[in-house]
Amino acid sequence: KYTVPLEYTNKETSLPKENKIDGEPIISPLVGTFYAAPGEGKEHFVEVGSNVKKGDILCIIEAMKVMNEIKAIKNGKVTAIQVKNGETVQYGDILMYIV
Repeated sequence: KYTVPLEYTNKETSLPKENKIDGEPIISPLVGTFYAAPGEGKEHFVEVGSNVKKGDILCIIEAMKVMNEIKAIKNGKVTAIQVKNGETVQYGDILMYIV
């Protein structure tokens, strides 16, 4: 015989404050594999500090063997990249920030 508590009390926890990153987030539009470069051993599309123009390719997300180019939505500078090359990303994950 098992007993299940019917009430849950949420105790306050001390969570660390997230570091604020400047810029507008570039969000993954699909689930797939993040690629920072067009191929192995090739130069990355962008690095932190790279200046980009609207329409520039920022990265590729491979989904079902289709390479989807993720492009800059505005002119600016890359302030942070949140994903490592070859890492799986989910829909809605923040890939990078542009200010």
